[in-house]
Amino acid sequence: RRLRILSGLYGLLRPLDLMQPYRLEMGTRLDNERGGDLYQFWGDIVTDLLRKDMNAAGTDVLVNLASNEYFKAVRPKRLPGPVIEPVFHDEKNGQYKVISFYAKKARGLMAAWILRNGVDQPADLKKFREAGYRYDKQHSTDNRPLFRRAEGAGASENRISAASVSCAHSGSIRAATPTVSSVAGTAESRNHPVARPSTCAQ
Repeated sequence: RRLRILSGLYGLLRPLDLMQPYRLEMGTRLDNERGGDLYQFWGDIVTDLLRKDMNAAGTDVLVNLASNEYFKAVRPKRLPGPVIEPVFHDEKNGQYKVISFYAKKARGLMAAWILRNGVDQPADLKKFREAGYRYDKQHSTDNRPLFRRAEGAGASENRISAASVSCAHSGSIRAATPTVSSVAGTAESRNHPVARPSTCAQ
């Protein structure tokens, strides 16, 4: 119920949906009936499925924890409400900035934290304190909450691989996160994209 995964091959998945091993990044250029890449192929399909799931759950808030590469496949303006996009900054040499390796882990950690704690209100995202991250009220906006981690904080957590997840919802909140390559597998698929496997939620 609470999780959706963006996939270059399958479009939108639940965590326990059956899938074949494959490697196909969402940013891959691939001529198809809808255009020249997977964004054009999946955009309307994925967005309509997300909107349908959000309406069924009675929520109009989406928390996007996907990478830019994957979330570009979604048409945010066609969703029923605002999209919240948490940002994660790490300190390096006295400056805070997005470090992609750590930001990917942090997105996965937040998605898992939302699910474990049954978070269903956007304001409760501010309580996220995993792996040394802390909410930065001064530099946050309603739709782009910022979480910062001082250099050296959460060092032990850095050695833990973050779970890969995609889109989740609960009550009035929904979270979106991406799959990472380790979940996608190592076997390169030669199949064309399919609209939606029969095992996925409708």
